[in-house]
Amino acid sequence: EQAELLERDYTELNRMYGVNARLFHDFHNHIGVLQRFLDTGKYEEARHYLSELQQPVRNLTEQSWTGDEGADYLIGSKKAAAEAAGIRMEVQVEYPRHANLHGADLCAILGNLLDNALEAAEKVPDPAQRRVSLTIRRIYRMLVVKVENTFAQEPMERDGRLVAAKSGQGLHGWGIRSVQAAAEKYDGTVQTSFEGNVFRAVVTLSLPDLRKET
Repeated sequence: EQAELLERDYTELNRMYGVNARLFHDFHNHIGVLQRFLDTGKYEEARHYLSELQQPVRNLTEQSWTGDEGADYLIGSKKAAAEAAGIRMEVQVEYPRHANLHGADLCAILGNLLDNALEAAEKVPDPAQRRVSLTIRRIYRMLVVKVENTFAQEPMERDGRLVAAKSGQGLHGWGIRSVQAAAEKYDGTVQTSFEGNVFRAVVTLSLPDLRKET
């Protein structure tokens, strides 16, 4: 398990290094274009170019689902990633204002579940069948987070947990364990199941300190 985590961290580090290298390269090019516009007195063109550069970030931050800035940015970034991968992603959130839930825990739950869902949905051969949905609901003093996604290979069950059909490794392995660790802080549970070609992960969190909303 430690080796798996180290390998995943190393892979992620390499991926982030590549992303940052591309961002630096693009940034250098953007600065050059803007400098050219300013040197030639084309101020309107420079403003328009800046507006285009800001649009992706603006798209990620305009929508508010939970009121938690980090969680909302995360959801927005996953929706953007889904769109780029040709995955239809639906988001339905009813999040209480006084949930008393740490932002880091909420992001750990959402980030891992959505990463796993997008990874599985992207492997579905038919683009029309690539779907991911996120639902967050408050039920009395419970918060329920449900993520569903289509998948290509039907999982199996071994020793009480779902495993991938061919590899035999834990389905959504370390990501689910991270979700479980965050859920345990709130006396929560994590349940996974599948039906047809849809995988479902449901996290239920107890919110005993939830204050009455006015």
